[in-house]
Amino acid sequence: MKCHHCHTPIIYVRERVGVIHTNGAYLLIESSVCPKCGNANIYMSEGKPGPNGVVADREIPEILLYPRFTLEKPAPELASEEIRTDYSQAAMIRMISPDASAALSRRCFRRIARTMAAIPPDLFSREMEAVAGLPGLPSGLKEEITGLLSRHEYAAYPVFEKNPSIITRVNREEADTWISVLESLLHHFYEDH
Repeated sequence: MKCHHCHTPIIYVRERVGVIHTNGAYLLIESSVCPKCGNANIYMSEGKPGPNGVVADREIPEILLYPRFTLEKPAPELASEEIRTDYSQAAMIRMISPDASAALSRRCFRRIARTMAAIPPDLFSREMEAVAGLPGLPSGLKEEITGLLSRHEYAAYPVFEKNPSIITRVNREEADTWISVLESLLHHFYEDH
């Protein structure tokens, strides 16, 4: 996990700040302090009764309360307004709606593929394969793209293949991976060259 302030990958312990019981539901408030920058990251999650009291229900995505929005790093100024907007919105909403974040990320991926990598319009899975096969692309980025591609059988969903911006159910990990892929692509195309 990364600190949402300084974006340093860290392992930290969460401290329970409180439990709110309302109308039969439990809300847990947890915080962690980044050992590097000293800032607090505060989360809210739904809870459920456990053997030793209320525990977080990790099946339901938690919500980042503070900082309210987090952006790993801004998109380069050289990127088009559409790419910068899609990327920043996808990054900012991923804690609130991983599904919407992934849809915006896929649209941004397609824009980058077509403008910067000169990938001709095609089915989304083929565009992903073409980007992953670009010479000079870092191997870790290729693996992330092929990992995303292997999670879905895009060809089984013709509507999705033509319009990957459709909102579909994804987990937080997949939304995070999409943001990571976009960050790496933006760095590769706009900062390395």
